[in-house]
Amino acid sequence: RQTDFAWRENEMPEVFLCNYFLRYESWTRDSLSDELLAHEQLHFDITELYARKLRKLLIEKKFKCGQEQAFETFVDNYLQNWEAEQHSFDLFTKHSIDEEQQWEWFHKIAKELERYDEYKE
Repeated sequence: RQTDFAWRENEMPEVFLCNYFLRYESWTRDSLSDELLAHEQLHFDITELYARKLRKLLIEKKFKCGQEQAFETFVDNYLQNWEAEQHSFDLFTKHSIDEEQQWEWFHKIAKELERYDEYKE
């Protein structure tokens, strides 16, 4: 995850929010397992969903110069929610072992990504 922003006097900050994958930081014991690869793809998709939601929220919140601390607190709290969602995903799917839960999450995230389609990068 990467968030860059620049403050301009009496203006809203310009925010660049990017979801990306670093192959060398990813891990899997079995790169040939379709289930595990699908699980890891869902982690990426959850991150993309949270990036889209954050873009929407930042448009609505309209932080301005002088509100840097409020902005940083807002984003930090939001990222904590994202991390909690990632943890919940692993917990409910038992790290891809529970295939039924995996499919439920797949459909839930796909539906949400579609809902926030206008906020994709």
